[in-house]
Amino acid sequence: LLKRMDVVLHSFMWKEGLAEKEAHIQSTIASKIREVMAPARPISIMDVLAVGDDVLAVERVNSEKRTKFTTSFVKQVLIGTVPDRGGRPSEPVDMPRFQARQTSGG
Repeated sequence: LLKRMDVVLHSFMWKEGLAEKEAHIQSTIASKIREVMAPARPISIMDVLAVGDDVLAVERVNSEKRTKFTTSFVKQVLIGTVPDRGGRPSEPVDMPRFQARQTSGG
């Protein structure tokens, strides 16, 4: 996450007018976020070995148990029939043959 934050902050620096404020932004915003996200203490091998097997349980993010209480108006909209636009690689493409440009006499 820290690397992602660095990349996002770096992309903001591309905006005109922010390049000269880069040092200020890095020293205030980035350092504050790093302080908040830093672990309270380094993680040791004993911490890793002490973790229970419940950490290994992988639960799908979009499982019904999780999404049951997160209803959204967008999810309630029904989309009607959509025409098939094709574009499958197994279908032959009916493209017109290439023709060189013809210059007009004008």
